Amino acid sequence: MEIPIERFEKDGLLKVLLSTKCRFDCKYCPNAWRRGTSVETKKLAEFIRAKGIRSVFISSSVFRDSDDVMDRIIEAGELVRDFVDYLHLKIMPYSDKDQIKRAIEVADRVSLNFESPRKDILSEVSSLKNFKEFLRQ
Repeated sequence: MEIPIERFEKDGLLKVLLSTKCRFDCKYCPNAWRRGTSVETKKLAEFIRAKGIRSVFISSSVFRDSDDVMDRIIEAGELVRDFVDYLHLKIMPYSDKDQIKRAIEVADRVSLNFESPRKDILSEVSSLKNFKEFLRQ
């Protein structure tokens, strides 16, 4: 299985997506909507270790339930944490507070994308995203 690597330089940052499949239809995103490829977290960790990669950014499209995707990102982070110098994890939309706390504990840095500050703009970006659900308590 091919690992969906966005960018890799020998001494640089590996930016990798656990999946390029997505259930959303965001107009700005180059990933194939509902198509694409995925990688298992253990395979990704083996690849990173074998290549001696020291800096990693792990993200994913939202190809399943957001909780499942966030759990996989955290799992991947936990698997590589001990043999990388820098680990950046992306927080998925709809992640719960415990997942965010765990990601912060595992990573050197976390980030999240907030596609729109307003409901009307979000509906222009994606016909499938719901503004209220995005702000899950």
